[in-house]
Amino acid sequence: MSSALVTTIVTIILAVSVVALSKTVFRTPSAPRILRFTRLTDDGQTKFGPLCTDGSRIYFNEVMRGPRSLIVQVPIKGGEVVPLSTPIKQPVVLDLSKEGTDLLVGNGDEGGTLWVQPVAGGSPRRVGTILAGAARFGPDGTSIIYGKGRDVYSMSLDGSSSKTPYGG
Repeated sequence: MSSALVTTIVTIILAVSVVALSKTVFRTPSAPRILRFTRLTDDGQTKFGPLCTDGSRIYFNEVMRGPRSLIVQVPIKGGEVVPLSTPIKQPVVLDLSKEGTDLLVGNGDEGGTLWVQPVAGGSPRRVGTILAGAARFGPDGTSIIYGKGRDVYSMSLDGSSSKTPYGG
């Protein structure tokens, strides 16, 4: 076999390989599709707010008659909705800690006070004296980011050191 023929065959094989590789590795992904869904609850109550999960349970807010809000939990595979026991009168789950051990809870009955409620039970602890419209645990897990009016602030988990995240 001549070297020109070998070079041509190797070039063709490389070109086909590059085209095949580019079609599989560098293809643009198609739009995501919903393949299936699972109904988690069947109690007929209105749900609202964020869905928070620790990997085994999903926490969310439910509206009861009165109107009265509850924080409830359900296994990730679905099942019976179980209220989370808390002494807060109008609790609204806002976020779940990265470790999945604490919920950040707002109290609609007191104008937006913030509380940290252990998911395993126990008493919630008040976070400072701040009244907030919206709040989440900070990305570092040691702070809370919250909104008040048109401004955004951060504070430590004990409610101290309230400041704007951008040094304002």
